[in-house]
Amino acid sequence: MEQVTLARRASLVCGSVLLAAACGHTTPPHGAVDMRNSPGAVALEYGKAMFAGRFDQAARWVLPAQVGTLRALTLGLPAGSVQARDLAVGSTSTSGGSAVVVLTGTLCRSGAPTKASSPGMECVTNRDARSTNPIFRIQLAQDTRHQWFVTYPDPGQNGQPVPSSGASSPAV
Repeated sequence: MEQVTLARRASLVCGSVLLAAACGHTTPPHGAVDMRNSPGAVALEYGKAMFAGRFDQAARWVLPAQVGTLRALTLGLPAGSVQARDLAVGSTSTSGGSAVVVLTGTLCRSGAPTKASSPGMECVTNRDARSTNPIFRIQLAQDTRHQWFVTYPDPGQNGQPVPSSGASSPAV
């Protein structure tokens, strides 16, 4: 399996393609049941947790069958190596049991030092509510109880989210 570098992990965390690993059920955070009715709220809480380095908290917002993917993406990633500022929901597109939420704000990760620079934070800002930048696009799917969870695309299905109920619903 290809070794995923720290820089690559930061971009993979928010929506790149990686095969999901199976895992057990996770418990939603306090108050999450009401928030699960809104894909925007779920995506925002996931993004805030991810870029605060609270990976276990972020896992609570991920489709339970894909928490292993999140753990693989964040394995060895120090909590202080990622940051976010001014995260907000820019737009939400839904189609059946799938949704895509575009976040606005600034996402940062620790940069590797080069010969000409010292280590520091590399940041990217999105102010476009309809951005196509995959770092700011979070894919979600509804489970059988119609609650929203973050999902990662399955490379075997042309980058579409893994269906939660066995039926395929294209992402918007």
